[in-house]
Order: sequence, then C-alpha cells, then structure tokens
Amino acid sequence: MHVLMLGGDLTASVGGGIGTVARTYMGAQAMHGVRIQYHTTVAAEGSRAHKARTMVQGQARFLRRLTIDPPDLLHIHIADGPSFWRKSTYARAARLAGIPVCLHGHFTSLLDLYRSSKVVRRQMIQRVFTDADVVFALSTDMQHQIGEMSNGGAHVHILHNPCPPDGFDPSP
Repeated sequence: MHVLMLGGDLTASVGGGIGTVARTYMGAQAMHGVRIQYHTTVAAEGSRAHKARTMVQGQARFLRRLTIDPPDLLHIHIADGPSFWRKSTYARAARLAGIPVCLHGHFTSLLDLYRSSKVVRRQMIQRVFTDADVVFALSTDMQHQIGEMSNGGAHVHILHNPCPPDGFDPSP
C-alpha cells in the first residue's frame, strides 16, 4: 500500500503535534510494508514570501505526484485556520483523481469558525468533511464537533494521539 501523508514541515525547529504524530506513524512497526511518503504543504519558518513560494511549489509537486505516482490513500493532517483551507484544496484534487481521502483532525477552534460563518462558508467546511472517505478525531469531543460541522454526514472515528503528552508518565 502506498500512502501519501500531508502535513506541516517536519524539518522545523519547532515541535508540533502534527509533526510528532506523523513521525510516530512513519516509524511505527505496524507500518512495515506500507510505503509512506510525506508531503510538506508549507514551510514552518521563514519570510511570508518563502512560505508562499514553498506552498505553491508544494501544490505543483503534489499534482505531479497524483499523475506520476498516485497513492492508494491520501492521509491529511488538518488543523485550524489557513491549514484547513490550504489542505482542503489537496483533498479536493485527490477526490477528483479518484484517490480515497483520510482527514486526521488536529484542530482546536474550527468549530468556532464554523458557527460564526455565513452559510456559504459553513457549506464549504461541511463539504470538506463529508467528501472525505474517513475522518479521524483525536477525542470524543472532536468527534462531536466534526459531527456538527458535517451535519452528521462525515464518517468519523476516534483515533487517539499515539504520542504521550510531555510530562505524562504512563507507568502505574
């Protein structure tokens, strides 16, 4: 199986939840035999011009990948704000190419945006979730949020974060 995973810049000096989860999945024994390619959608550091250039180059690289070496699954780590809108374009392109899409939610305030938006923007958010083949939520609360934003139309499953939080001691 060939999985193309989208997310933030893994080379950034700043550690983030999406990067930590992505690195954990890519290094997991359970993924043995699964070809995972990671695709950065935007640079985490640098000027606005550098970030914009990285984003445009990333979109072009992604479209080439869809035609030259299409994945069996597109796994998108999706967050709030610009991340949501930027990655929704990748999801749409994959759907048009017939590639199944998995959204992996890492957001905290997307529901607030949804609730405060006008009808057209709400419909756009709803469509991102309902068009996905599966949506992974990190918690029951997030599952309920996605349910509200998709008007119950998303296929949502809880997939808890595989990384223990800093300072958490899982021992008894």
